[in-house]
Amino acid sequence: MRRLGNFTLAVEAAAVYLGQYGGEVSCAAFLARLEREGLVGLDQAVGQGEVRVRHGEGCLSATLAPTLERLGEEERLVLRLAALLPSDQVALPWLRGLAARTFPELGRDAEPGYPDPWNRVVRRLLSLRLLQVTPGVDGAGQPRVVRIHRLVQELMLRDCDGTEREALQRAVDKWMEQRAAALAETTRWEEVRWELEPFTAMAV
Repeated sequence: MRRLGNFTLAVEAAAVYLGQYGGEVSCAAFLARLEREGLVGLDQAVGQGEVRVRHGEGCLSATLAPTLERLGEEERLVLRLAALLPSDQVALPWLRGLAARTFPELGRDAEPGYPDPWNRVVRRLLSLRLLQVTPGVDGAGQPRVVRIHRLVQELMLRDCDGTEREALQRAVDKWMEQRAAALAETTRWEEVRWELEPFTAMAV
């Protein structure tokens, strides 16, 4: 359950598979398969003819696909960038800075009386449970660090071709270098101390 992040459909699918093949596949062996293959391995397991979950659709990627297809380009980019960060330490200010390089409006605060484009993207992804809040909030109580389910990460990265993924990874690497340089020069640690945990998670 921990490996699947308590993702309900994933846990149910794994339980049904082990119930069907318990005499042939041990829990330890199946866990090792999940460690090696992740979502692909689970999709293949529950896609076998004898395995059925009560939701009707056992393939997790197919289950999530309709939700992902409804995403706009900005939302999809933010989620792909989040997939390259530590799943439990996704820093929203980092995502905003990275996404603003492609969609500059996401990096600008809205004029008074207008909805904020960045907040709209974050609200949308949170409402779809593609991102989840954590205790990491800013001084105004707004989410600053969120988490993304590992299965969603894996699915978003599978959705990228090699060239796009490499470009996104380069952008993340460059951003981290810039943030590290900025932190090395700052004298106002009370404002940036929150970044230490996401940085530490990136190094693990």
